[in-house]
Amino acid sequence: MKKQHTKIHQLFCFLAGLIIFAVSLSVWAVNADQLQDPTKPYDWGVTQAGKDQDAEEEELPELKLSSIIYSVQRRLAIINGQMVKEGDVVDQAKVIRIKPKFVLVNRYGESMTLTGQSADVGQAMSVIKR
Repeated sequence: MKKQHTKIHQLFCFLAGLIIFAVSLSVWAVNADQLQDPTKPYDWGVTQAGKDQDAEEEELPELKLSSIIYSVQRRLAIINGQMVKEGDVVDQAKVIRIKPKFVLVNRYGESMTLTGQSADVGQAMSVIKR
């Protein structure tokens, strides 16, 4: 009788373990779809063409250089009414370099040189050298 009781107990434990394993496997399979790979880049699967297309669809504002303040101690520019220095971002364009006659910016991987003529007004920008 004791042997039969032990076998029933073993069978019960085996079945209980099998059921717990099956349930946890199904829960894991459901949650695996929701997990994100922490090593995967943020924009994984987005092609450069897709980024460019998104940038064009946004219709970014034109960058207008109004003034340059250039000295040994500091280099500043006024772009779209904002005073910026090298490394700043204005209207999604990063200011790379400020020179006495132009400003080099980068927007979505495209380098642009802003010069001293305003397209709308047709007047020269001011350059202040110290």
